[in-house]
Amino acid sequence: MPVKHGNDTYYVEKIDDLVEIVTTFVFISTVQHAAVNYQQYDSYGFIPNNPIALRGDWPRSKAELTEKDVVNMLPSKEQTIKIMTLVTQLSIHGPERLGDFEVQYAYDPASLSAAQELRDELRDIESKLAQKNKKRKDKYRYLMPRYMPNCINI
Repeated sequence: MPVKHGNDTYYVEKIDDLVEIVTTFVFISTVQHAAVNYQQYDSYGFIPNNPIALRGDWPRSKAELTEKDVVNMLPSKEQTIKIMTLVTQLSIHGPERLGDFEVQYAYDPASLSAAQELRDELRDIESKLAQKNKKRKDKYRYLMPRYMPNCINI
């Protein structure tokens, strides 16, 4: 079956081709989404660290800026509150985690077995990461399986 993407044509000829396509969709809507969103508060929550808005004109030269110049460009108190509210909302973990479905649509034994195998593998990954975290100064948090959403839930 031909699939067009831009000027390219791809062919889904084998079940492995379809598995790769579906796996990519699942990865983007779960793991990649979590990787991008869940760390936003840590990056943007302290405005001077990574301001997503600045006031005034951009510097037009490479001349060194004073602390006062930088502080004057930072967002106002009102803008800061809006920014922090936004990044807080984007960083919230959704209620359903990958592999735990709100509604069960599949009842055939093969699907139920595959879903249980996924949950078991995620539990094993979580356990291994938890053990490694005991030895880490900075804990691995963002992509822990318990925080992986089932979907993009903004």
